[in-house]
Amino acid sequence: MKTNFQGGENVLAVLVTNVKGGVGKSTFAINIASHLGSLGGAKVKLLDLDPLGYLHGSTFFKQLAEGKPSSWGFSPETDIVRVDSSRQALKRALEGLQGVSAVVMDSKASLDGGELYAAERADLVVMPVTPGTGEVEATIRLALTLKQMQDGEGFPRICIAPTAWEKNKKCAKHLEELKGTGEVVLPVVHKKDTVKTAFAEGVSVVNGKGRSVLRSEMRASIWAALELVKGML
Repeated sequence: MKTNFQGGENVLAVLVTNVKGGVGKSTFAINIASHLGSLGGAKVKLLDLDPLGYLHGSTFFKQLAEGKPSSWGFSPETDIVRVDSSRQALKRALEGLQGVSAVVMDSKASLDGGELYAAERADLVVMPVTPGTGEVEATIRLALTLKQMQDGEGFPRICIAPTAWEKNKKCAKHLEELKGTGEVVLPVVHKKDTVKTAFAEGVSVVNGKGRSVLRSEMRASIWAALELVKGML
């Protein structure tokens, strides 16, 4: 890990972003943070950089406030923090972290100001995308922009996470274009394949509304992203 926020302590920093809305950013952020929080001894903060405060208005947040399920490993009053997306506000929030082993940042649909600062400080940037749609070109541009920000050790790592697909020429072409960025593109698992419905550690995959049912492609992509994140701890 490259990130050092305070007191000489290393903190795994994950940014979930894309310049397109509705691609599953909050769903990825929730699951990455909750899974890390369920690991023994891991203290995680989930920063909500969206000015609309989606995480705080979600069913997910309300379920956390009611204390269920406990396996999500969060205290909503202290561990999910809404942060103004300006560079200075995010800098203050990150520098103020105490006793934290990982921070997951849920970005709004842009990469400017605070989001750029988040990318600069991140160990890993996860970009959900749906092949076969207009999101792909924007995602490729974003990946190339982030590549220019990488330091001598290759941080931030860049992970492109396809969340839905069909077996057609357009999707296949888009997947090849995404791989052409030279960054990690998570493996594609088609609908007909069997995908487990819960993690071995007992943490279910939930969407932004706290529901435990996700389409198999999204579930598989989140699972693969989690394995990548765990390998960086």
